[in-house]
Amino acid sequence: MLYDPSTYDRLDPQVKAAMLAFPSDEKLYDLSNLSPLEMRATCKAMCFPDPGFGSIAATQYLAIPSPEGGSIPVKLYFPEAPLQAKQRPPRPMIVYFHGGGWVSCDIDTHDSFCRAFCKLTDAVVASVDYRLAPEAPFPAAPEDCYAATRWLFEHAAQFHVDPARFVIAGDSAGGNLAAVVALMNLERKEFALCHQLLLYPATRWESWYVKGYLADSKDQQHPWVAPLLAPVIRGLPSATIVSAEFDGLNPQIDEYQAKLMDGDVEVKRLHYNGTLHGFLTMYADLDHARKALQEIAAQIQVVTTKAI
Repeated sequence: MLYDPSTYDRLDPQVKAAMLAFPSDEKLYDLSNLSPLEMRATCKAMCFPDPGFGSIAATQYLAIPSPEGGSIPVKLYFPEAPLQAKQRPPRPMIVYFHGGGWVSCDIDTHDSFCRAFCKLTDAVVASVDYRLAPEAPFPAAPEDCYAATRWLFEHAAQFHVDPARFVIAGDSAGGNLAAVVALMNLERKEFALCHQLLLYPATRWESWYVKGYLADSKDQQHPWVAPLLAPVIRGLPSATIVSAEFDGLNPQIDEYQAKLMDGDVEVKRLHYNGTLHGFLTMYADLDHARKALQEIAAQIQVVTTKAI
């Protein structure tokens, strides 16, 4: 399960208060009980306006060519107006993949989070609106995320960002996709990645995930679904992994960290006690989430500064 309700008394008091706004249905613990439509409605209901880390300068929508035809919507977040930014050295870019179990969420659900992350990191953030299952099952999502990252890398100069300081990032299912894009590029070698930021990532398939992502059950063993099964790890970019104490994904997160380290991939683990999976996007209500965001952003600034 994503969350064990027996741990409720050990949660941070602010987390307990925030949980009062959650549906009390046990479907939130065993996600296999949720249909994709129910998951989408739940995620939309839990969105909040940006409570503010300070304003950013601008946003821009893009339509990046899709590998299947059509386009991949992307929203860019700029910490400084583009004309002013050109008076400074190029900034890092963080290519961000939202969570939502591969079946829900979008640019809008993670808009506040991406604004905050742009402000705190002083980097250009690109939020990728990859195709969702079950309408577009695996491998549509990783192929979209990979194609968007490659295009942004190839057009880095257009947005005054430094191609040597490209970071891929994501939360939950998006953390899975960030890890997968790194693995795909290890094989294809079409662009350079400075770092991967994995926020409580899914790294293997679980029976309690929302159904719909996989059209074929055999894909549970594919390394682009389960990075833990990747045959080759050595050569991946360094990683920051973020986890929460009461997160059902922790066993697989621990395993993936060990796998990366065994492959000589540098890993920084940031672990937060008293809290749940998904806590970072709840920073409007959780003081520890706001502090965590600042700590994570500081870590990304250190990594991208070293890459200059």
